[in-house]
Amino acid sequence: MIACGGQAYLAASSDEGATWPIVRTLPHVGELRIDEADNFYLMRSTDVTHTSGTLEDHTHLWLSVSGDRGASWSPELDVRAPAVVSFEAERTALFGGVSCCTNWFYDVREPGHVAVAYSGRTAVQGTTLDGYITETRNALDILHGGQPVFWSAFVNSPSRPLKFETGHPVGANGSTYPTPVGSALGGPQANQVGMDLGPDGSPWSSFLEDCGPSPDAQGCIDQHGQTRGFAGRLDWPCVAGDPWDRECDGAINSCDVCPFASDPDQRDTGGIATATPDGIGNACQCGDVTGNGVVNGQDAQAIKRYAIGLPSPTFVVPGNCDVNGNGVCNGQDANAVQRIALGLPSPTFGQHCPNADPTTPCPYCH
Repeated sequence: MIACGGQAYLAASSDEGATWPIVRTLPHVGELRIDEADNFYLMRSTDVTHTSGTLEDHTHLWLSVSGDRGASWSPELDVRAPAVVSFEAERTALFGGVSCCTNWFYDVREPGHVAVAYSGRTAVQGTTLDGYITETRNALDILHGGQPVFWSAFVNSPSRPLKFETGHPVGANGSTYPTPVGSALGGPQANQVGMDLGPDGSPWSSFLEDCGPSPDAQGCIDQHGQTRGFAGRLDWPCVAGDPWDRECDGAINSCDVCPFASDPDQRDTGGIATATPDGIGNACQCGDVTGNGVVNGQDAQAIKRYAIGLPSPTFVVPGNCDVNGNGVCNGQDANAVQRIALGLPSPTFGQHCPNADPTTPCPYCH
């Protein structure tokens, strides 16, 4: 993206960066992101209420989306938490200012999944700032007449704000920390808000944590005037049948190694006759009734003993047994597992067990 004269343009190169022709004119200047399916997201902050050095308080954080690679855009949505009246932002050069960064940050991953981190305050807070994360998993619904759902929370302790004022940390009496040698910023830099969507889809954010309300506060004395980093994550509220996390295990469906079986630990310790992870979680690795993540002869033996009514102490994951998907766990499954584990053709073996395929009944699961 290129910003020039208050206008934003999208450039694309097809010659390994030798040339960058303009391919789109964007509706406004902002931070551009592109998800795994080439949907575009554009975010900006507006409406300054207070300035401190290169930092400002803004009151709106706008998100718009495009499903046609920037040819058309949705109306903007204000993604602030409802109680937040202002948040910290940089006077970034992107928006005609002097700084490098926005001091809020967002990430996208699978289609419609957006998370943004920012330092915000409510109307009753005074000058202090908390670390907020806002997330949506259906941002693209607005392109089809729907209304995206946003979930927000601050992630630091209610008893300890992350910052006591807007700025490069400023004391409550208006004094600044000693300016670092060779710096003209007026104190330790604050543009350290980060956001990343983890492998399971959880939004993790990093923030700057001030040492106290003034340089002579006990916390600042104890920390020798140094700020600290703070990291937190937002836990999406899940209910039965949640369209983004069916089994409410904390991993969203598109990132979940077992989308239909609860596996909060997301363990994947093997596959068919191998201890190398294969992308299928232990909780839904069909054929692995022993629960170690590997489908092998031990599983075949455990299924055989279970099927003929003998004690089978290693048969601990019944929902992984029915590899042919016929609704029962019997010798046919044991034979199929035995053959696949030996590297022989096993046409009835597949990811058909109840833990992998909810359409397969499991009367023997308990």
